[in-house]
Amino acid sequence: MKEMAKNYGKENDEEFLKNENVRSYIEEGIKSEKAVNLLVDNAKIK
Repeated sequence: MKEMAKNYGKENDEEFLKNENVRSYIEEGIKSEKAVNLLVDNAKIK
């Protein structure tokens, strides 16, 4: 999180997290990653 805030020129990552768009972006990324992991973990190769 600190690295992401720094990349956007924000020194304070707490302020960065208060931004609703940033929170949504991170939340969607986590959901996507979990979905992919679920699919990979349950894939049956024939």
